[in-house]
Amino acid sequence: MKYIFFILLFSGRLLYAQDMNPVSWKFSSERNSEGQIHLYFTAEIEKGWAVYSQFLEDGGPIPTTIHFEEIKGCEVSPACTEEGEKIEGYDEMFGMEVVKFKKHLALTATAMPGKKCCKIKGYLEYMCCDESRCLPPKQVPFQFEIKK
Repeated sequence: MKYIFFILLFSGRLLYAQDMNPVSWKFSSERNSEGQIHLYFTAEIEKGWAVYSQFLEDGGPIPTTIHFEEIKGCEVSPACTEEGEKIEGYDEMFGMEVVKFKKHLALTATAMPGKKCCKIKGYLEYMCCDESRCLPPKQVPFQFEIKK
């Protein structure tokens, strides 16, 4: 009987961990005065959690990465900026120097539209951790359709 209690307790914790989602993403776009399109990938991060930078050394946490799967009618620059509450330093959990963001992370990519509609599809991959654990990496799909 004791074993059933521990199995149920442990199963409940696993289900709870799988449902945790301390990061929410929003996607938007805006055309600037030069005709370029800024693609915004914005994360709101719950207190106590962090999301990792795009620019990390191998062997540590999964870096935040934008994967463009389909691009039609425009060119997307491979460079992407990041802004937010940045924390740099040695991370005990990974045993290395890392860059991570708390509360807010804003990634910006730039696209140059062609003569017709610009359509961009893909997914954003990220990993988040608190002081004692990390959740498995997640993939969040996105799509931009910018009319001329």
